[in-house]
Amino acid sequence: NPNPQTNANGLVSLEIGSGIPITGTMAAINWAAGPYFLKTETDPTGGTTYSVVGTSQLLSVPYALLARTATEVVDNSITSAKILDGTIATADLGDNSVTSAKIVDGTIANADISPTAAIAAGKLAVTNNNLLIGNASNQGSLFAPGSAGQVLTISSGSPSWQSPAGGDWALTGNAGTTDGTHFIGTTDNVALNFKVNNQKAGRIASNGPVFLGYQAGNSNTATSNTGVGRQALFLNTTGDWNTANGYQALTLNTTGNENTANGHSALRNNTIGNNNTANGHSALRFNTTGNSNTASGQNALYSNKGNSRSTAIGLAAMYYADDRTSGRFTYNTAIGCSALHGSTTASDNTGQYNTAIGDQALFSNTTGDYNTAIGDRALYSNTTGNNNTANGTGALYSNKANSRSTAIGLTAMYYADDRTSGRFTYNTAIGCAALHGSTTASDNTGQYNTAIGDQALFSNITGDGNTATGRVALYYNTTGGDNTALGAGAGFGITTGSNNTAIGYNAQVPSSTANNQVRIGNTSVSNASVQVAWTIISDSRWKSNIQKSNLGLDFIKQLNPVFYTRKDVETKDGETKILDTTTNLKTEYGFIAQELESTLNKFGAANNGIISKDDDGNYGVRYNDLLAPMVKAIQEQQEMINNLLKRIEELEKGKKIEN
Repeated sequence: NPNPQTNANGLVSLEIGSGIPITGTMAAINWAAGPYFLKTETDPTGGTTYSVVGTSQLLSVPYALLARTATEVVDNSITSAKILDGTIATADLGDNSVTSAKIVDGTIANADISPTAAIAAGKLAVTNNNLLIGNASNQGSLFAPGSAGQVLTISSGSPSWQSPAGGDWALTGNAGTTDGTHFIGTTDNVALNFKVNNQKAGRIASNGPVFLGYQAGNSNTATSNTGVGRQALFLNTTGDWNTANGYQALTLNTTGNENTANGHSALRNNTIGNNNTANGHSALRFNTTGNSNTASGQNALYSNKGNSRSTAIGLAAMYYADDRTSGRFTYNTAIGCSALHGSTTASDNTGQYNTAIGDQALFSNTTGDYNTAIGDRALYSNTTGNNNTANGTGALYSNKANSRSTAIGLTAMYYADDRTSGRFTYNTAIGCAALHGSTTASDNTGQYNTAIGDQALFSNITGDGNTATGRVALYYNTTGGDNTALGAGAGFGITTGSNNTAIGYNAQVPSSTANNQVRIGNTSVSNASVQVAWTIISDSRWKSNIQKSNLGLDFIKQLNPVFYTRKDVETKDGETKILDTTTNLKTEYGFIAQELESTLNKFGAANNGIISKDDDGNYGVRYNDLLAPMVKAIQEQQEMINNLLKRIEELEKGKKIEN
């Protein structure tokens, strides 16, 4: 009663624990956590304005409630028989009154279950560390414990301790296994599955896929995939004949077929792309729909998404491959570390039909097509140039936009024009440092040049149409054009002269800056032969200011014909040195050029083509030009002879008359 009333004597009777609680319940009071107090409040007017009239501590009587969970149990007061027949109901024992801890520490003694208690047949009880096994008479029989590791078995009603029969694998490892006999697996045609954290972590089937690794093949429904590594082929559903080895290899693949990914994140983002091969950490990492690509090496073809038929072998080869998702065939091949590396803006790298073999070959290529670069850093700087061929370390290194250049050899055309405007050069350089160029690459604008040989046309800048064949042929040519040098060191000294021809080892034209010179052979030549006489163009249409020769008999009479032997010469790297020795003792006939020059000057013919001097001051004589003065001398002499004959004839006639 929540509102008790006093009786006629002013007394009120209450039963603590009964009635209708206004707040809380008696059962919820933890009496072990006391003390607790009883507070009394009254309202003499019979209302609800209460005032405290007294408090008193709750002592013995309420604490009797704790007796229901008392830990003291009298020996033999609880027997198996009483439990079995229900004499002691479940409610007779308070919660947690009998616990394993109390049994272990002796709070509940082993006498709690009497060894003589009735135990039904086949039932078990434990007393004093022994088993009680109910027999046919419902009596307990003591059964001593077995050895460590043994298990209790019952055969035909008789219990016994036995060692495990085997076939189970211990959590801490097994010993005594027999190779070829013991195994983990199944003996029927059922797949073997593994889990970690209740997630798929492996599957081996006789007619299906093989997966090993946390969540490898997590969604797979196809039959012929192999995935090894955490989340390898994680999202694959129907994609088949795929092989993924490595952390998240082919992890996003869904329906792509016949892909091979070996390495951490290899082909990680591939979804429906087919026939791709990726070997190496993050090789073809971002490929999604591209097909038939091959990437071998860490980060090879890293950015490729939709393009197909690209081959990249080497660390970061084709790293910034075109990352557009539209996709097309590229036909690009890159073999070597960072070969065809590309612009860091991957979508700009749209070049096709390129072949780069060598460390950083075609490193900077973006839109250039049909280029072939073989060698360390060959065509390194090319971006937009097309149809170039570079074979050799550093070949065509600086070229950016120019097209149709061919460079074969170590640093051949190394400083090729690096301007970004681009044009066809038609230059060919074959040989170490051939057409090497000025170190200011933008100055090297020459076109139509062919250089074959070590350092041939080495210094060419703006010269066009030159052909140099042989080691250091036309080595110093810079701006000269249309020169031809055939032979090691041929035309070595030509710098700005044009339309010169030098044929033979170390054949040098007289002047490095003059034009239209021809030299056949070097200074060591001792015989020059042709099957027929040389034909010299002498058409009147080629001549002007034609006059009779002013050199005749008087000039010829002043000449000093001599015979002599020729000194030895030494030639090295285009330099000729006259020695003081003579080994060839054959006699030669001719003139001393200095004397001939003096005679010509004397007769007013200083400006002539008979005498020439090279850049070293050595004289030369064009002997065929002396034919005309000699003919004129003969004519003058013949006229003198005719006059003398006529005079003789007249004298003879006068003598006859006198006779």
